[in-house]
Amino acid sequence: MKKLTKIISKLMLAMMFFSYIISPLVVSAAIKYYGKVIASDGLSVREGPGTSYEKIGELAYNTEVELTSGSPASISGCSGGWYAINYDGKNAYICGSYISKYSKSSGNTVASTDYEKELERLGFPATYWDYLIELHEKHPNWQFEAVQTGLDWSNSVALESVVGVSLIETNYDGWKSTAPGSYDPNTKTFKVLEGSTWYAAAPGVVAYYMDPRNFLDEKHVFMFEKLNYDAAYQSEDAVRNVFGGGNMGDYASTFVNAGSTYNANPIYLASRVRQEVGVNRGDSKATSGAEFTYDGKPYSGLYNVYNIGATTGSSPVLKGLVWANGGADGSSTTYGRPWRSIESSIKGGAEFIASSYIGQGQYTNYFQRFNVAPNSAYKALTHGYMTNIKAVFSESVSTYNSYEKMNLLDNNFKFAIPVYNNMPQNTTLPDTGFDPNSVSSEDVSTPQSPTVDSNAVVNSIGLKTDGTYISGVKEGMSVDSFVTSLRNNGAEVSTKCHDNLATGDTFVINGKTYTVILYGDLNADSKISLGDLVQSKKYILGYNNLNDNNQKAADINKDGKISLTDLVAMKKKILNIADIEQ
Repeated sequence: MKKLTKIISKLMLAMMFFSYIISPLVVSAAIKYYGKVIASDGLSVREGPGTSYEKIGELAYNTEVELTSGSPASISGCSGGWYAINYDGKNAYICGSYISKYSKSSGNTVASTDYEKELERLGFPATYWDYLIELHEKHPNWQFEAVQTGLDWSNSVALESVVGVSLIETNYDGWKSTAPGSYDPNTKTFKVLEGSTWYAAAPGVVAYYMDPRNFLDEKHVFMFEKLNYDAAYQSEDAVRNVFGGGNMGDYASTFVNAGSTYNANPIYLASRVRQEVGVNRGDSKATSGAEFTYDGKPYSGLYNVYNIGATTGSSPVLKGLVWANGGADGSSTTYGRPWRSIESSIKGGAEFIASSYIGQGQYTNYFQRFNVAPNSAYKALTHGYMTNIKAVFSESVSTYNSYEKMNLLDNNFKFAIPVYNNMPQNTTLPDTGFDPNSVSSEDVSTPQSPTVDSNAVVNSIGLKTDGTYISGVKEGMSVDSFVTSLRNNGAEVSTKCHDNLATGDTFVINGKTYTVILYGDLNADSKISLGDLVQSKKYILGYNNLNDNNQKAADINKDGKISLTDLVAMKKKILNIADIEQ
């Protein structure tokens, strides 16, 4: 009997061991990816990932096909990337530019219920989980942060769909906006807004490229990478790889030095340059230094590798070069302008991007295209770096490819992924065809800015205001939660503040500026501590001065003066004897 018991025990242990070994194989099918053919004349199927490979078949318009992976195998010759499929029992490839990619859950495929709970704790809705779980299984060192934008999804898409805000280079009429200023129903023609093939993007296209869930795969997730400098992996070789042998890689050391100086990821800077001007010096007028004429005035010897100032309209690249000159008269000398070399353009542009975007709350590629970060210094859904709706899609692949070639994908990357209110279950690209008789269903009305009273919205989230100062905040209350609460109640908010609320923090709410007062926090570190008590005591004794905000914060009992009574109240708070009424 004892021998039988031992045999059973060994069998049970063996079963437990093998179930442990094979369990990771079961969860590898977390998501199934599909593509629907959107090319009206069909889509070629090729033996390999490129147009040089033999065509072995064709998929008709609207055909649904399962993709072998959610990430493209290559982007050579296809900006949308080449996706692997199973075609007649063979491995084959199709160009992702001509499919609408989406995914379907294959059931309960969570690798660990603990990780699913962790994603929920972080604030990710369930529709994000499968993608993040799959990424976590491949790269356990990657860290994901849910950024609650506090913005309504439909309204955000509508704002980005206003004509001129989001452009797409396409010949598909179904992807072009039919809003006034983009489409003329009388002539049944679409208006070119830039170059010869750039049009206002239709709301369905905007929604697809705004939806973070469509890009939570191994390559495109890098549009959410935090863009701060890290010498551990942001090397010259990694920058050179971005340009794939092009001579812009000769400036790798300049990119790294600029990134180090201005706390910006040089690989991201290089990817931005590749997107804007190509991989070789001279591929664009922005890097040729050639003579040109703009508004009747001749210029020469100017460079603008990031195309800063190249706003939508006629001759945007030339407009950017005039910006690089410091304006038509050359009077603007910020960021080291005029830029008369590739090097000065790389350095000055890095300073501009770091100070105007990364350092102002737009600290991912996604946030620079869609400004929805709650701690952005600018009004939500304004201050976009570019109008190209697909730009960050392409740049993220360049970044990934560089990291992969350098074997850097197992670094501790940090990704800030936005979450909107009232998101749909999923989004897909619209059909490429267009029926002129259905224009009214596509019309876009420009959303109006909220008219809610700013004082009322502050009061609505449980805080107090006299129209100038905001009080009632809790010690340790985060800026993100404060901004999100205001936006959830219909307010437009902008700020340069980060981390936790502190005395002196300023916010613009529906166009009106407010200053935060945390009573007892005199040194603006968002805490009430011995340092604050010392400052108040010195002020009472006449040893130091306090500015207006700090004087208000030191007046604990709100009687209009700073006295021993206020010191006692601060001391009780520090000793955890009594709280301060905020």
